[in-house]
Amino acid sequence: MTYSTCVTNIYVNIVHYTEVENERVLHGHTYKISVCFRAKHINKYVIDFLELKRIVNSVINKINNSILIPKEHLGKVSFKAPVNVNVKTYAIDGEATAENLAKHIADEVINTLRMSNINVSNLKAIMVKIEDPQGFKAYFSKSIS
Repeated sequence: MTYSTCVTNIYVNIVHYTEVENERVLHGHTYKISVCFRAKHINKYVIDFLELKRIVNSVINKINNSILIPKEHLGKVSFKAPVNVNVKTYAIDGEATAENLAKHIADEVINTLRMSNINVSNLKAIMVKIEDPQGFKAYFSKSIS
């Protein structure tokens, strides 16, 4: 028997550049994020919904309204405009793809849970789904030890 708890319908706006037809193209997304945990046994629940939502939102708020870049591009990205624009970059491992963003969110949520002294001993796995309005979806899941 397996139990699951999810928070869904959390939105993040990002801009990134990815390769399209052999050139890097800057474009943006409004992604819908879902984060789910699985557990084999529960006392009251898998994880408190309110705590999970608070933690997921704290991770997403760091990413929201940013230019998502690979870590190796840190300090090398600049944008010019004829007006003063606050440009926020956020770096992740690997290319700035939905799949790598899903992995990054999973890792950050797990780390934040642990740093918040929330008992995660009953949690067996995390799964993050990223979905864009066109119906494209990326998933990342991993066991929690």
